[in-house]
Amino acid sequence: MTVGWTLDLLFSRDIEQMITLRDVEALSDLAGRIRARAKDSVPPLSPSEALAIDKQL
Repeated sequence: MTVGWTLDLLFSRDIEQMITLRDVEALSDLAGRIRARAKDSVPPLSPSEALAIDKQL
């Protein structure tokens, strides 16, 4: 009983995560970089090409 009360005192049960405007901007920048990198990279391999490479390894 005492241990549970102490843990409740130290660690709140209703932990919330607040999303700020800075977080939204950071996620937007990250998504933009990912899209730009995907646009500049080579297209993904087809399953048969990937299987052929796996067999060579």
